[in-house]
Amino acid sequence: IIRERVRIPLQRSSYVWNSHPGALPILPQFSDVLRDFPFYLNHLGDTPHPKFTAVIYVSMAAHSAPLLRLVKTVAKSAYAARVVVIWNSETVPASSVKWPSSPIPINVIQAQHKILWGKIESNGYVKRGFRVY
Repeated sequence: IIRERVRIPLQRSSYVWNSHPGALPILPQFSDVLRDFPFYLNHLGDTPHPKFTAVIYVSMAAHSAPLLRLVKTVAKSAYAARVVVIWNSETVPASSVKWPSSPIPINVIQAQHKILWGKIESNGYVKRGFRVY
């Protein structure tokens, strides 16, 4: 705590320390920009986007039923804008016929490298307020 209040490179603003939820539960590695944290948007005069993008990371696909049930449940939400499934499994992703029908887009990305954020961002699936680490 003292290091983050005193050392200039690690120092966070007094607003971060003195407002809810404080600086301790926030990882400084995540971002150094307050706009990336939804609980600071009101202070910045911004509002959170009314809809979210669900990103589901699949590393082992032993059974597809739980994944399909999760995608279907998330897609039913009135606040979901899109579902992005990052497929990083040795098995081939399910064909588009098996994916549940949905009023929102369901995008499946075959992960080909370890830097996933660039892949998602370059496709334009995630619009704002989201980072993958």
